[in-house]
Amino acid sequence: MLFRSRDLGFVPRDLTLIRVVGAGIVMAIWSILNRDKMRIPVNHLWIAILAGVAGQGFNIYFYFQSISAIPAGLAVLLEYMAPIFIAFAALLLGWERISRRLMFAIAMVFGGASLAIIDGINFSSPQYDYDAGIVYGLFTALSLAGYSLLNNYLVRKYHPVALLAVGLIAAGFFWSFIRSEEHTSELQS
Repeated sequence: MLFRSRDLGFVPRDLTLIRVVGAGIVMAIWSILNRDKMRIPVNHLWIAILAGVAGQGFNIYFYFQSISAIPAGLAVLLEYMAPIFIAFAALLLGWERISRRLMFAIAMVFGGASLAIIDGINFSSPQYDYDAGIVYGLFTALSLAGYSLLNNYLVRKYHPVALLAVGLIAAGFFWSFIRSEEHTSELQS
């Protein structure tokens, strides 16, 4: 029997809200106790907030959507395509030269993981929605790549846990706002 969070009345959006708000509260407490590490100037704070909403908020949401539609192993495989997207972004933006050896290594790791996971998947199973799950899985990878790229610059200047705290708190506010707007719409209809 396949366990689904939807069977308990949770949908991916609710699980995302629970996770980011819970982690955001913990990180807010950490921030209060470690004020000296929370020195992020306003001109960089917006990048940390954007990274948090895009990376922490959307990455978690898309991952929960993906595992609700396809087997978790395939969802994780898709999420771990993020390094491929990061390598292509670095190449396209001219940040660094990507060696053939690195690209070969990424391809081999992805290929090996694909063979290990895909071997046991029945793509014709009516139990899964592979089209939606794969799209959500790719969005998971893109949001994780975006989070990594946005924080790549900031992590050299500021404490990584401070960036995580800002990101989770921002994602918590974002998903709380989304949920409150949906709840208001549900009440009005």
